[in-house]
Amino acid sequence: MGEREGREIRLAWLLGQNVTTIAARMGRDRHYVGRVIRERDLDAPERPLEVAWLVLQCACDAAGETQVTAGEVDAAFPCG
Repeated sequence: MGEREGREIRLAWLLGQNVTTIAARMGRDRHYVGRVIRERDLDAPERPLEVAWLVLQCACDAAGETQVTAGEVDAAFPCG
């Protein structure tokens, strides 16, 4: 699992979604999502401004994906 998927799971968890809902939204098995939450400590208490940071990161991921799909940038050279 990549960082992006971890951020999406963490954000959904902080927004109050349960494991089954998160798994269905991501197209994953609920046991897999539950294991990831436990192993990566994604159920830890929320840190200050964490939800805002995660929302911005997800928006940045989506914008980058849109640019690659539209051919505006080369996927082989991602900026970071």
